[in-house]
Amino acid sequence: FQTTNYQTMTTFVDVFGPKLGQVMEQNWPYAFLLFSCYLLLYQVGVWKIISTVIKQIVIMSLMAGCCIVGYVLLSQHITALSEIGTGGFFSVINDLVSGNLSKITKNEQLIDPLTEIFIISGATLFLIFYLYRKLPIDLIPDCIPCIGQYDNIMAGFCSFIGLIICLCGIYIQYNYSNSSNTTISLLTKSRNYMQNAQEFIKNDDNHKWDDVVTNTQYFMQRGTEIFKQSFSFISNQIDQQMKKNEL
Repeated sequence: FQTTNYQTMTTFVDVFGPKLGQVMEQNWPYAFLLFSCYLLLYQVGVWKIISTVIKQIVIMSLMAGCCIVGYVLLSQHITALSEIGTGGFFSVINDLVSGNLSKITKNEQLIDPLTEIFIISGATLFLIFYLYRKLPIDLIPDCIPCIGQYDNIMAGFCSFIGLIICLCGIYIQYNYSNSSNTTISLLTKSRNYMQNAQEFIKNDDNHKWDDVVTNTQYFMQRGTEIFKQSFSFISNQIDQQMKKNEL
């Protein structure tokens, strides 16, 4: 009979000795992972990865801010819309079915909050999906063939839909709303800011600063209310999540 000698596989103990070899056998997966991360950082670049992470965090923070501000503003106009009551909604439906659109467009209690809901929801939708397209790391990586761009295409489509909704709200509000507290009224006033500024400088009225103080106080109060409502919304969501985790 002929015997065959099989050569055993070389281990870490054979290479590094008994003590260091045992340590290497226990921790070689971690060493391999660290070495792979080092090669990745060396190949891609540390600063590029850091800038990508910072860009991702900033854009996601802006998206979250748009969601919160949009929710706070929408809740106010939805509350105003709900004050119409059931009878008012049935009256609107009756006018809509009968084709009496002029009566609906003259109803500022309905048109103002409804158009504001269109403008805010459309602008929020547009901004969120526009920012999503700017994310360096999205749900479907762009490097995947064929399907890598699907999420970006859908985001662009949703952003376009949001823009259409916002423009429809602006069009209806511009043509059928006469309120002084709407988005269109603020945009209309902003077109004459330079002319108003020149007239303000030329005006010698001693009480001209009273309007400036009044408007400043109004915008500060409005901004403070939005900030408080946004902060309370975030804190309530955190409290509810913590209570769920405790249960």
